[in-house]
Amino acid sequence: MLSRGRRFAPLLVEAASGAPLAASVGQTVTDVPTAFLSDARELAMVVLVDRERSRILLEVPNNLGWQLHFGCSAPGGDLRLAALTELTASGIEVDEPCEKGLMLFTFCNVDVAPIRVRVFEAMLRSSKSHGRFFDFGDVPYDRMWADDVVWMPALLRSGLPFSGHFVFDGPPSATSRLIQHNYESM
Repeated sequence: MLSRGRRFAPLLVEAASGAPLAASVGQTVTDVPTAFLSDARELAMVVLVDRERSRILLEVPNNLGWQLHFGCSAPGGDLRLAALTELTASGIEVDEPCEKGLMLFTFCNVDVAPIRVRVFEAMLRSSKSHGRFFDFGDVPYDRMWADDVVWMPALLRSGLPFSGHFVFDGPPSATSRLIQHNYESM
């Protein structure tokens, strides 16, 4: 679990509505309980890496229908355990997933609840996996959500934990425009 003693990204807008925050609020992405976010979802994303060869496995089938990342949900459950279970069921052999990041996504100008995503990194045990490997320098950011180019290069380069708040002008999709973001590497 990410340490509470570390510095986390401050919120940019009110998490549930996208409305401007009062300057004195001072909340971070860890301060907002999912229950407060009214209909918000909490999801897991697993970054599947082979650090020995400096590559990442993308385009992995998953139960969220995400095209590039491996993702899963566990309503009311343990996201790390759900991710490990889903990976195993997909035939992907990994070492124990390690929590690396916490992201909050807020969507403005649409009636869409925020999404909080816990990012785990898992080292692949075998190169025999569904999906496609990309060298760290060749990740197809142009096919990914706009936030990925903000946090993923640093995670791939350093492996350090991070947090971020990403505000999109539109619904959850790779075509929505990222209008604000805060990112903190720990």
